Amino acid sequence: MGYQWGLFVTFCCALYALGFDQLPDREIWEYGKRENFLIVTKDADFSDLSLLCGFPPKII
Repeated sequence: MGYQWGLFVTFCCALYALGFDQLPDREIWEYGKRENFLIVTKDADFSDLSLLCGFPPKII
């Protein structure tokens, strides 16, 4: 039996490169949710948003 592999596209970008570095955390959260992004951060506020709002977006 053969296997068919799907195509995965990975995109990684810093908030600064997107012009989002001055946005409030909540707007970044909403953008990540709308675009189905994974957010990688050391900012504890995103952990709080995750507990408050659930997911998506996923937070690491």
